[in-house]
Amino acid sequence: SCINEYFDFVENKDKLVQKRSQLLSIVNSRIYSLEDILTQIEKEREECLESDRYRKYGELIKAYSYQIPHGVHSVELFDWETNQNVAVPLEPHLSPIENSVKYFKLYNKLKKKLEGLSKREIVIKRELEYLKQLQDTIENAETLEELEEIEEEMLENDLIKKTHKKKSNKSKSEQARSEPRKYMYNGFTILVGRNNKQNDELVRKSSEHDIWLHVQGMPGAHVVIKTNGQPVDEDVLLYAAKLAAQFSKGKYSTKVPVDYTYIKYVKKPKGFKPGLVLYSNFKTLFVTPDEKFQ
Repeated sequence: SCINEYFDFVENKDKLVQKRSQLLSIVNSRIYSLEDILTQIEKEREECLESDRYRKYGELIKAYSYQIPHGVHSVELFDWETNQNVAVPLEPHLSPIENSVKYFKLYNKLKKKLEGLSKREIVIKRELEYLKQLQDTIENAETLEELEEIEEEMLENDLIKKTHKKKSNKSKSEQARSEPRKYMYNGFTILVGRNNKQNDELVRKSSEHDIWLHVQGMPGAHVVIKTNGQPVDEDVLLYAAKLAAQFSKGKYSTKVPVDYTYIKYVKKPKGFKPGLVLYSNFKTLFVTPDEKFQ
C-alpha cells in the first residue's frame, strides 16, 4: 500500500542519513588528525632550516681555528661570503676543531631530518587527497547501496576496524554493485563514477581512445566519454566537463577548470589509493556546473 511504501521510504532515508553521518565522522576525524600532523611537520621544518646556520658556523670555525682562543663562549669571525662579522657560539670545554665538528654533525642531522620530513609530507598529502575524495563521495551518495560500497572500501583500506563490521554471507562476485550514472548526448554515452570503486572501474574498463575528464586540483567524479573511436566535438566535451564540475567540490563555483585527456594517458601507479590516478597530455576547459544534472 501507499502507506507502507511511505514508511519504507522514510526508514531507508533515516538509514541513509545515519550511515552517511557515521562514515563522514570517521573520515573527518582522520582528516583533522592528518592536518594536525602536517602542522607539526611545518614547525619541525622551520627548526631544520637552522641547519644552514650551523654549517656556516662549522666552516668559519674550521677556517679560523688557528686564531680562536681556547675556553671562550663565543667569537666574532669574518664571513667572506657576506663581508660581515658573525658571532659564533662555542662550547668552552671543546677545542675550536671539536666545536667545528659538533656544528657539522648538527647540520647533517638536521639536513637528514628535513629529507625525512619532506618524504613524510608527500605521503600524508596523498592520503589527505584520498580522504577528501572519499569525503566528497560520501556527501554525494544518493542510495544506501552506494554508501555500503564506500563502507566496504573503507574497511579494505583500514579506515574502519574489521571487527566492527558484520561479515557478508555473499561472495564479492555475488554482492550487488551500483553502476556509474549514464548520460546520452549527441549520440555519445557519458559515464560518471559515483564512488572510488566506480571511478577505478571506469578507468580500468574504458578503451584507450575514450576521453577521461576530472576537475582540476579538487575531489570529484571521474567522467568518461565512450568514443567508439569516433571524433568528439566541442559540444560533447563541454557537456561532459559540466558533468565533471557538477559532481565535484566545485559544484557551487563558476568557471571550474576541468582537465581532459585520452584514457591511455591515465595511469594508476601501484600502491595508489582507490580513485586516485596520475594523468598527462591533458587540456583544460573552464565551465560552470549545471544543476540540472543533480
